[in-house]
Amino acid sequence: MRVSSLFLLSLVLFFTAAVAQSNGIQKHIESDFYKNQFTGFYLYDPETKQVMEDYNGEKYFTPASNVKILTLYSAMKTLPDSIPALRYERIDGDLYIEGLGDPTFLHPEFKSVNRVLDWLKEESGDIYLHWGKFEGPRMGLGWSWEDYEKYYSAEMSEFPINGNTVIIKKSKGKPDVFPLTLADSVEIAESLYSREFLENKFYLGSRNGAITKVPFRIKDELIRQMLSELIGKEIQLTDKPLPKKAETLFSIPSDLVYKRMMEVSDNFLAEQILLMVSNQVANTMSTEMAIQHILTKYLK
Repeated sequence: MRVSSLFLLSLVLFFTAAVAQSNGIQKHIESDFYKNQFTGFYLYDPETKQVMEDYNGEKYFTPASNVKILTLYSAMKTLPDSIPALRYERIDGDLYIEGLGDPTFLHPEFKSVNRVLDWLKEESGDIYLHWGKFEGPRMGLGWSWEDYEKYYSAEMSEFPINGNTVIIKKSKGKPDVFPLTLADSVEIAESLYSREFLENKFYLGSRNGAITKVPFRIKDELIRQMLSELIGKEIQLTDKPLPKKAETLFSIPSDLVYKRMMEVSDNFLAEQILLMVSNQVANTMSTEMAIQHILTKYLK
């Protein structure tokens, strides 16, 4: 069972207000609304070391992604009203860009918005992609390694494409694959897993449904190739960072991303949001740096 972090936040706010006003929490939880639900609430004051309210607090529950509440808080304290998509600078007619961790670029849930893709397609000069802002492992601490093929375990990166997943649709002939760059990496074969652990080799068999969504391994050359094919012109990699004076291109309103993250408890969006927070405050991409910044500046 997946419990919405937004629901948990609302529940905490409601119950905290209820404690301040009256002692009617038990009466509320035993109302008709909760008859078909297993509900618990535990409120502890660390300063007085007293339990203020306890209803089923001793029972075990399926954990929800409560930490996304803190991710939301971090984003609202740090990021602008629109998602920073990329930084860019024009030099002698050529365009130099670097990704800022925007998770919405060709993401299936935000596919109606292609502002960044359209903007890149209109570029007349050569395009150079700077790669190397991201620091840390591609999968977060605490992730289950055996979930590497699951859509919710997509790797983190500085320039996500399609949620860093490949979508494979069964058809009468060859399967439909997006991004198309990975089409030749899909094999019609029975396998326990949908992808090899360390490489972008995918399997489509009877165990797969009509549509399979699998994370792909992040490699700078692969991202360069994907962008080149999507834009319709060759993109080159560069190890030269963009200067501080470089301009920023924004994609969609930030609250659309926050809403999606909280309502479905989206791990990929949450991880990328922390990378964007880090980039906003330190011009680098480190989950640990983002957490440390929020802890020391706002939650000390």
